Amino acid sequence: MEDEIGRAQRAKKGSPFLNTEQAAFYLGLSPRTLQQLRADG
Repeated sequence: MEDEIGRAQRAKKGSPFLNTEQAAFYLGLSPRTLQQLRADG
């Protein structure tokens, strides 16, 4: 749990919203994989 909190804080970098790269980092995915998952619905 503590690792997830730290990862979220590093991904967020001061903004309440995450961009694709930050969200992918938080989820442990590549940005390209996240884009593909969104495209696939």
